[in-house]
Amino acid sequence: MEATASFFEWLKQQGVEFRLPAALAALLLVPVLVVWYAGARRSRRHVARAFRVAGYRPRRSWRGVVRGLSTTLLLLGLAATVVGFARPVVELPTPEDRATVVLVMDASLAMRATDVRPVRLEVAKSTAKTAVQAVPERAQLALVGYSSGAYVLHPPTHDHGAIPAAFGRLRTAEGAALGEALYVALGVIPVQDEADATAPREGPSPKVPAAIVLVSSGDYSGGRDLVDAAAAAREARVPVHVVGIGPRQGAEQKAPYDERLLRQIAQATGGRYMTTGSNREWRQALEELGSVVKVEVREQEVGQFAGAAGLATMGLAMLVMLAATRRLV
Repeated sequence: MEATASFFEWLKQQGVEFRLPAALAALLLVPVLVVWYAGARRSRRHVARAFRVAGYRPRRSWRGVVRGLSTTLLLLGLAATVVGFARPVVELPTPEDRATVVLVMDASLAMRATDVRPVRLEVAKSTAKTAVQAVPERAQLALVGYSSGAYVLHPPTHDHGAIPAAFGRLRTAEGAALGEALYVALGVIPVQDEADATAPREGPSPKVPAAIVLVSSGDYSGGRDLVDAAAAAREARVPVHVVGIGPRQGAEQKAPYDERLLRQIAQATGGRYMTTGSNREWRQALEELGSVVKVEVREQEVGQFAGAAGLATMGLAMLVMLAATRRLV
């Protein structure tokens, strides 16, 4: 038992663990089968010698080689299959880019207005989908919505397809806490790993390369101060790129729309204001997004690979035996 415990401890130090270690007991079948096979071959040789004609020297047969090869493959396949059933888990270093884009969506009552066809909120979703398509694949993407308060609809993820799927959880409501939304977006962005820093820093922890994409009517009422929020974004070096959702100049306006305010937010944070939010505009705005690659060690279950290899090896053994049988015929 101590030897077994020491073996598992050694495997753990090498970064290998088993979720069902008891299944490995089936590996004892392998040496048992080896002993049985060796005994069977020895018995067969004894019988052959007993009935051998005096003076006859049998030639070495390729059938014995094929039989030994197929048996070896079967035993290896059995061992690999047993290991697969034990569900081995290995620790793999996984590099991930932590650069982050946070999409902020306006869900105030102003987004119900129909002065932009079919309705402002649907136009905002369409614009946001275009922005998602322009985000570099290496970057993380997060989603924040706001009305009277701000809330995270989806944390940062490399699965960009999950963000448009979360648009359905946007619900228009009273209030337009735009400043609060920017603060929440800044809070979603990861901070840089400062484990190697030699001296403590003053002020807020530095963020990873990031950008905020704001799709809004510019309606602003309540929540934390918008000027302070824009200043915080600028201090964190997080530009806010903005697309205004509302009627163009001269068209009838059925709900609050403050394009001037939105332009000021973009200007104050070093971002861009876009009139259409086309794919080309988004790509130009996000092309300067930096990169911070962090290597994280993650557990990965590899039992399926061991099991597949075992079954494939046993299948190969069967093919070898079948080919040998056909040749005999």
